[in-house]
Amino acid sequence: MQQTNHTFSRVAVSWLMLLGLVFGFQPGTLAISTGGTKSKGSKAKASAPSKKSSASKSSTSTRSGTRGKSAPARPTGRSTKAPAKTAPAKSKSASASSPRSSKSKTLPTSSRAGKKAVASKSTVSRKNSRAARIAARREAERRAAAARLARIRAVDNGLLASTQNQIESDDLSGENLHIRQLALEALGDNPGTVVVMDANSGRVLSMVNQAWAVSRPFKPCSTIKLLTSLAALREGIADPDTPLAFGRTQFTMTQALARSNNEYFQDLGEQIGLDRMLAYAREAGFGQPTEVNVPGESNGYLPTSANNLRRIFSHGDGFGITAVQLAAFTAAIANGGTVYKPQVLRTQDDLKNFKPEVASTISIPEPVRAKLIEGMLAAVDHGTARRSNAANLAVAGKTGSCDCYCAQGTKLGLFTSFINPVDPSLVISVITTGSRQRGSLASIVAGNIYNGLAETGRLTAAPRSAPLRVGRDAKGNLMLTNQPK
Repeated sequence: MQQTNHTFSRVAVSWLMLLGLVFGFQPGTLAISTGGTKSKGSKAKASAPSKKSSASKSSTSTRSGTRGKSAPARPTGRSTKAPAKTAPAKSKSASASSPRSSKSKTLPTSSRAGKKAVASKSTVSRKNSRAARIAARREAERRAAAARLARIRAVDNGLLASTQNQIESDDLSGENLHIRQLALEALGDNPGTVVVMDANSGRVLSMVNQAWAVSRPFKPCSTIKLLTSLAALREGIADPDTPLAFGRTQFTMTQALARSNNEYFQDLGEQIGLDRMLAYAREAGFGQPTEVNVPGESNGYLPTSANNLRRIFSHGDGFGITAVQLAAFTAAIANGGTVYKPQVLRTQDDLKNFKPEVASTISIPEPVRAKLIEGMLAAVDHGTARRSNAANLAVAGKTGSCDCYCAQGTKLGLFTSFINPVDPSLVISVITTGSRQRGSLASIVAGNIYNGLAETGRLTAAPRSAPLRVGRDAKGNLMLTNQPK
């Protein structure tokens, strides 16, 4: 039916156009509804007459004026629809700029560039501020370090000036001037004191900085390990040849003395106990005067409490000993247990009438002495005193290093030693203090004195080609050997 209506509509339109041409009708004025659905193309033609139609209309009006009025269009009984008005399309730029089209606004390029520039300046400002803070902190640290270094240097310079003044005031009567000169050269600009003593008589051959040597007690640091070893061996609480394990390492007594291992002697000390340790200290002459004939001697002091008990046996906490006390104790280890009274022979009468005086005796059985000496030889050969360069002379010694409470930032360096354990002759004890001091440096001072004496023929070097240890000959006499055990 719908197809029939479309066909009829086309026929009617064709006839009307023909009649318009004949009688002067305007086809655009006639609207015929077919009752069907018009296509979009037909709507466009009906709603928007072309320029050609307007011209045709004008021509028709002229004709109708000559011929008469044109007949009205025939009603069809069906209403015609007015063409729908089409709203003008909005441009993309307009819709984009409308606040309703989007919540976010697109900024112009110049605005975005401005914000980036502001953000970049803010980042640079933050970086500059952080760099400024870091630079200020580093500058503060540098100034603090410089101030601390200046204080340390001031203390070192003060100690050195004090030492030099005291050395200048030493009484040179009774001094072996050759040994003294060697000691002065070896000590150099290290604030400290040096005592050189005969191991078999107690005669003092040289005492550089006598005020410090007899009047100023120092913490013994690791040299106290000689006394701890002696007490442990005497008490029978340690087998010197049985290694004790500490983490991944283990030490025999000889190795512990050579390396100055703290844990080894702290463990021994807990078994010895403070009371027994103090008894051995008094036997060694600590905490009491040696009665050396130099004015102003100090007794030194012993620990009065068990605070830091373990460190008493490894670092000498609570002890205060003088250089001359340390030398007298070392001479007792060298000669087999005799503590001699130190004597300075100042006059010819002193030399003529000199007799060694025994202050006390320490019980040091030969096996005990042999183990102590073996550890001291190892310290000089490959341990903490190897920088002394005195192993070829069969020097046995023990170093000590720790903080000095005499001034802020200062340390102590100690080395006590003797030469040729089979036939000991000289004992040299060195105590130095300052910011750079260590036991190894003190051993260099003593080593230079030993080597200086050997070069001048005053000492005979013990021949050796390997690390020495103490052994026995076929008759059972103590001897040095480089043979393995």
